[in-house]
Amino acid sequence: MQAARLPQSPLTVLISGGTQPLAAQSRKPKQYCNKINKDFKRWPTLKKKDLTLLPCLSAVEFLYCDLASMRSIRQFVQTFKMKKLPLHVLVNNAGVMMVPQRATDDGFEEHFGVNYLGHFLLTSLLLDTLRESGAPGRRSRVVTVSSATHYVGQLNLDDLQSRTGYSAHAAYAQSKLALVLFTYRLQALLTAQGAPVTANVADPGVVDTDLYRHVFWGTRLVKKLLGWWVFK
Repeated sequence: MQAARLPQSPLTVLISGGTQPLAAQSRKPKQYCNKINKDFKRWPTLKKKDLTLLPCLSAVEFLYCDLASMRSIRQFVQTFKMKKLPLHVLVNNAGVMMVPQRATDDGFEEHFGVNYLGHFLLTSLLLDTLRESGAPGRRSRVVTVSSATHYVGQLNLDDLQSRTGYSAHAAYAQSKLALVLFTYRLQALLTAQGAPVTANVADPGVVDTDLYRHVFWGTRLVKKLLGWWVFK
């Protein structure tokens, strides 16, 4: 990955999965932080809580986008572009993990549809705005949140939707591997085109969010105890 400085403040940053602590702890943007949030009912309390967590932000806006729906993603991008804002950073943070076998609105296996295809479409539709907002030496960025689980992931090209022999762990790992491969390919294309945008993929480690709600209760308990011991 090519190192580059971010554009000068104010910055416009889009973070998917705005209800979760990981998104709330992204404290670097100085001006705008437009969070994509599926859960409307929690917005009033979330706005107050997040603004106290993000004192360096002068504006936080929640915008609706369901990553399990291609139609919703397209509508969100249309809404965002109507605001005529630049876009300096896109953080592909939202995701699902270890969910029971089920499909998105478009018929895709949920891990693959939300974690990978949803962010693939979102990034693709916003690339033109990212290009326009970047400049040589002041590049825009796409930051995709993956997981160390991608190391054990395998792309089953004959059954990407996990219709046979479903394993929630395998489906999750496959989606995270797809995100890593997508990021490498995207960066290669951006470099070849000389675009003022960089693509990065990151593993945040173990973060205490609702992402683990479908994980075995014993695993959740160990995670909480380990987190308490490390950060007490």
